[in-house]
Amino acid sequence: FGYLHPDDRERIVAGYVQAFGAGEGFELDYRVVLDGGDVRFLHAIGQRESDGRYVGTVQDVTPARRVEDALRDAEERFRGAFDEAPIGIGLVDLRGNWLRVNRTLCEIVGYNEQELLQRTFLDITHPEDHHAELESVRQILDGDIRTYQLEKRYITRSGSLVWVSVSVSVVRNSAGEPMHFIRQIEDITERKRAEERQNLLAREVDHRA
Repeated sequence: FGYLHPDDRERIVAGYVQAFGAGEGFELDYRVVLDGGDVRFLHAIGQRESDGRYVGTVQDVTPARRVEDALRDAEERFRGAFDEAPIGIGLVDLRGNWLRVNRTLCEIVGYNEQELLQRTFLDITHPEDHHAELESVRQILDGDIRTYQLEKRYITRSGSLVWVSVSVSVVRNSAGEPMHFIRQIEDITERKRAEERQNLLAREVDHRA
């Protein structure tokens, strides 16, 4: 008990006292501080024998815990970058269903997260743009291309149209099999409107000439 980490001591002593007092087995995870100051993570399992003695094991699980902590930190960093990205980002499964969407994507299309997760990317894509995108999806799944980018129209929750630039890549497992798509979406509606105004002005100038 002298080696128990100060933050774990009260909880672990109480766990042992409860197990011993009730004559029950126990399974506990805790930290110990070695003489050199190194902190190790331990997993202890014990069972009461018929003569009242306890027999069990204590396993050093430090490497596994450190991997778990590193993965958790990486996931938190990814979640922060994903959720707060200034462009829309979404994960889409192989059937076209949204798996995960960020705040910016929801703002672009006007749906909240739960509403969007109940739809496919084609559900909010203008019907005239379906063919071009499905052909690009086929090529990326067949391995003909690694990524694709296209400009298309989304139908927002209110029914209005918004122009977007979509960049798509596929995530594959260690065997090379596709798992899901990463879609990055940028709202280019204002740029499209400016281009249309310029084209209209150019046509008027040509007509007057």
